[in-house]
Amino acid sequence: MTFSNTRRLDRRALGMAGLDWLSQRRHGTRVISLVRIGYGVTTIFLLLINLPVRQQIWGAEAAYTWDLFMQTSLAGGQPSLYVLSSSAVYADILYFALLTAAILFTLGWHTRTITVIFFVLLWSLHARNPLATNGGDNLARIILVYLVFAQVGAHWSLDSLRTRRRLASGRPRRRERVIGTVAHNAALIACVAQVCVLYATSSLFKVQGEMWQNGTALYYILRTADYNNWPEVAAFVYQWPIVVVGATYAAVFVQLCLPFALVNRWAKAVLLPLVLGMHVAIGILMGLPFFSLYMVVTDLFLLTDRDVRLAKVYVTGYLARFGASRPGRMPSLVAPELVTDK
Repeated sequence: MTFSNTRRLDRRALGMAGLDWLSQRRHGTRVISLVRIGYGVTTIFLLLINLPVRQQIWGAEAAYTWDLFMQTSLAGGQPSLYVLSSSAVYADILYFALLTAAILFTLGWHTRTITVIFFVLLWSLHARNPLATNGGDNLARIILVYLVFAQVGAHWSLDSLRTRRRLASGRPRRRERVIGTVAHNAALIACVAQVCVLYATSSLFKVQGEMWQNGTALYYILRTADYNNWPEVAAFVYQWPIVVVGATYAAVFVQLCLPFALVNRWAKAVLLPLVLGMHVAIGILMGLPFFSLYMVVTDLFLLTDRDVRLAKVYVTGYLARFGASRPGRMPSLVAPELVTDK
């Protein structure tokens, strides 16, 4: 057999392995379920916190007036359900409909349908006042487009509970269609690719800036009045030049190298906690909690289902030891699903 024939066979075997991976089993179901819960909970908190001022942000009293919104919405390719009426009552209907959809999305109730509804309502809210959005909102909308084609309720959901009850009653498991499996795995690949592209482009844009090159970017960020919610804490940080320079370079390095976390578990063990810590710091020091929450949840796509299972085993063991060490407490602190879900 010639060398060219061997290479052709290797490519064919690799292609067949890829097709099998794509069509035989649904991957990342636990990770996607965690992302579902994270996006849902973050949106619920966002809506509840802004409940008293919803009309001033997205309703009839918004500074981004309805007339201005009408001029820019369709022309800018941002269609929204809010174009149908300018009334405060209608705005409230959409607002509470989104809150309901976010709750159902978090609980995993009929997720195939509720994911579409949640996406449309969230998109409409963001389009109503683009000045009240941030990069995390935009990323969440992109990911939700992919999640429409994924099985987001496989774990920790009312859908999975209903499936277990069906199996317990003796009824057969519903057969997973190949087209659904391919769509799910393709959506997972798209989500992971989106995260990698996001961090790669972010780091490459940063290295082109003079302040990122000389290590002073963090100093000027912390001195910006619009993002300086904790001036005392910020002042404590930026008075240490070595910390400022180190954190500035570290932010670029971590974002640039983060895609390597997909292929090396040791890189993941180092880079993922660093990027999560970066987003937590952004949320606290810059006063962008919902941006940080959306980003932290999206970073979960760098995990695998094996990582989630190992984390669950660790948490289960810790809770069992914690419960056993307290008088009058039983190890039953561990949720039944954490024990029975394989």
